[in-house]
Amino acid sequence: MRVQSSFDSLIDLARHHKQTFGRQVNAEIYRPTENQILAVVRMHDDYHDMRLAMLIGAKSLTIEGIDARMDRIPYPICEQAIASLESIKGLYIFKRGILKEIKTLIPRAYGCTHLGELIEAGLRSLFAEIEPSMLQEYKEQISSLSLEEKRHLFMRHETLQNTCVAFSTDNQDPNIASSAGKALEVLLKK
Repeated sequence: MRVQSSFDSLIDLARHHKQTFGRQVNAEIYRPTENQILAVVRMHDDYHDMRLAMLIGAKSLTIEGIDARMDRIPYPICEQAIASLESIKGLYIFKRGILKEIKTLIPRAYGCTHLGELIEAGLRSLFAEIEPSMLQEYKEQISSLSLEEKRHLFMRHETLQNTCVAFSTDNQDPNIASSAGKALEVLLKK
C-alpha cells in the first residue's frame, strides 16, 4: 500500500517555489443529436492554445468529423499537422489498440504530439461516456449488483479488460465473476 506521507513530501517540494511550466487539458462531451457524440478538447499551456473537435456516430462509433484549431503554437509550420487528421475519419473507435492504430495512420513526422494528446484525451472521455450509455438498457438490472460484481462484469468487456488494476484479470475472483454473470443472466430474463 502506498504511504500517504510520500505524496505529501513530494508535493511539499513545490512549496514556496515559482512554477516553471503549467499545462491544462480539458475534455468535454456533448450529444448534439441522438445519433452524434461530440468531443471538444482543449490544451492550454505556456506555448500552446489548441482545440480539437471530434464528431462520433453514436451507433457506428466511427469518427465522422475531426478538425482542430491552433490559436497559439511555437512555430507557424505546426498548423500543417491539422491536415493529418483526415486520415482517421471513418475509423471505428471502440476497440482495443485504437490509439496505436491512430499513431500508425498519422506518422509522427506528419502529425503533432499535442494533437495526439488531444485525440487521446477526447477518446478517453468518450469511452467514459459511451460505456455507461451502452449499458443504459441494463442500468436497472446492474444497479442491484454489488460494486465488486459490477467490476467483474466490466472486467469481461474486451475494451476494459486488463486496461488497469481494477479490470486486471489477475485481480479477478472466480466466485464473484461467476455469481455476477449468473445474476445478470437472471436479471436480463425478467
